[in-house]
Amino acid sequence: MTTRQCCPCKRRGRTFRERRKSHSRPTSCSEDGSIVELCKWMKAAAGFKCPLSPANFQDTGRGLQTKSTIRSGEIIIALPKKLLITNQTAFQSDIGPYLKKWRPLLLPQACLSMFLLWERRKQTDSHWFPYINSLPATFNTPPYLTDKEISCLPDSVQKSAFKEKWKVSTVYEQIESHCKLHWTEFFDILDFETFRWCWSVINTRSVYLDGGLSEYLNKSEPNNIALAPYLDLINHSPSARIKADYNSMSGCYEITTYDCYRPYDQVFISYGFHSNGRLLVDYGFCVPGNHCDEVQISEGKNFIYC
Repeated sequence: MTTRQCCPCKRRGRTFRERRKSHSRPTSCSEDGSIVELCKWMKAAAGFKCPLSPANFQDTGRGLQTKSTIRSGEIIIALPKKLLITNQTAFQSDIGPYLKKWRPLLLPQACLSMFLLWERRKQTDSHWFPYINSLPATFNTPPYLTDKEISCLPDSVQKSAFKEKWKVSTVYEQIESHCKLHWTEFFDILDFETFRWCWSVINTRSVYLDGGLSEYLNKSEPNNIALAPYLDLINHSPSARIKADYNSMSGCYEITTYDCYRPYDQVFISYGFHSNGRLLVDYGFCVPGNHCDEVQISEGKNFIYC
């Protein structure tokens, strides 16, 4: 993946959703076992607390709602650094020595995908299991689409979609070839379906966090991605006004909203000023009435506007 520059939070979306105005009240996720265990784990691991709670919304699916009134300028989430999953996390893990010795150097997203795949295979033996278990089972991004489905997309979107699908397959084949010769333990658990899932989790759900230069990573792409448990439940709105960054003083990745919310409102962040084509390729959804949308016109073609 070419790490895409989004808004400061660089949130990466989840599943395909139509986004329509809805006045129905959200339903709590209190009976969703994976979410309940995620919250318990985060509190036990880092004392995590948040003024937002998971809920299911008719128009956007799972998201976060307010527990009380939130005013402009308030921090809506502060995620301790120890709960972020970065490439540094991977290098400090039990497979870190293998990742550090990899040649040629791994791309940042490939490295993090391998770590996620390794931890997923551990199931409950993984420290990160409560988070991994809460993630979507599938995605609607280009790697999950057939060539025929991609060919139905607008011409301006097809090229990016095919490129993303090709990249996942190419990176997988490179990793598979390397492991077959140099790391049989990982080769034995490696399969394309799982790798595609790991890649898509990172591509759609990571936040922007500058990891600096690393001697163990390919420098052709920036080392600036991190998985952020719970934070990645927040949905996108092109009109959301937020500030997102790591606060070295508090030791947390913080999101400050400049919107106001009433109790039980859904809270949104913005992934950036992206067209629906970009949103579909990067995150797997579109936004009806997206004021950031655009239409690319090819030179030499005639158009009739009605």
